[in-house]
Amino acid sequence: MTPDPGELELLVDGRTLALVDGVAAPVDGVGAVAGAAPRAIARSADGSVRVALADASTLVALPVGAAAQRTLLTGAGLAAPSVDRFGWVWTARVSAPGRVDTVRLDGTTTEVAAEWLLGRTVRAVRVSRDASRVAIVSDGPDGTTLDVAGVVRDDDGAPVAIGPALRVGAPLTPTGPVVWVDDVTLAVLADGDAGAAPYLVTVAGRSSSLPAVADAVALAADRGERTLYVVTAEGELLRHQGGTWVAVPGVTGDLDVTGVAFPG
Repeated sequence: MTPDPGELELLVDGRTLALVDGVAAPVDGVGAVAGAAPRAIARSADGSVRVALADASTLVALPVGAAAQRTLLTGAGLAAPSVDRFGWVWTARVSAPGRVDTVRLDGTTTEVAAEWLLGRTVRAVRVSRDASRVAIVSDGPDGTTLDVAGVVRDDDGAPVAIGPALRVGAPLTPTGPVVWVDDVTLAVLADGDAGAAPYLVTVAGRSSSLPAVADAVALAADRGERTLYVVTAEGELLRHQGGTWVAVPGVTGDLDVTGVAFPG
């Protein structure tokens, strides 16, 4: 299947599937991820950059066409990747606090730091669609926080620094994944009464809870709440609809989803 660039894609048993008109089918020309625990796919809007975690410490470029799978970055506790419109893949390593890491498919890497990240460990990172801002979940002496900051780039679009942070979503305690729902709204998993629960957080600072999802581990969104999805630890894919979460037709039975993403 050759999906529309904006379609939702899933990772199932290391294979990339596209959800088109309620049907999940393999994406043409994209090979399976080889690794101990493939998860957390991400891609550029045109599909030219496709990455995933082969395991918790290995970021790889997916095998596309005649190209073989390639390791782009290794390190303990890698954050789920995010791809910006310049083709840079963003992640972070628990073993390297105080910064995030960016890498291109040609192997070029940069370490992107910010003064406010000193002494903090990045748990999740997501670049905005226009690549001008980044949302970061990090641990530090004051606990776990969600911050939004501007991205400083050179003339070629390479990220060189992260600007001052704007803390959002207080008093939530984020637990990990974060995605942009629209230009001013984030979705994030945060501690709730029944474990990790999805919340909507605006850059202006307001937050609202969504119905709890038992064992939620991953999020995806395109544009708007109607495009918000959750993956559970059991590999179930749920969509936000009518104020509740519903199972996605066509992604049931034996399909064990370990990654879900729109472009970005």
